[in-house]
Amino acid sequence: MSESTRRRSDARRLAEQALRAQAAGHDAAAERLFAEAQQIDPDTVAAVLQEHDAGHEPDARDQRTFTRDRLDQHTEPPLSSGDG
Repeated sequence: MSESTRRRSDARRLAEQALRAQAAGHDAAAERLFAEAQQIDPDTVAAVLQEHDAGHEPDARDQRTFTRDRLDQHTEPPLSSGDG
């Protein structure tokens, strides 16, 4: 395996790990993995992100954002104290 092939493979592996970490809510780990992958091969990281985005609907959101927004929509306003 050539050096450039190995570097692309390493960058891809790290970027894919970063996506899994991000999906699991491990944002600090995801940031670290993305940064490491970017240092190795930014073009490969961009390709992994494009592949990931292509596999999702344009408005797809992570589960935490979906849950937060859903809960926000169903939050009832506070009851009045009757001092009216």
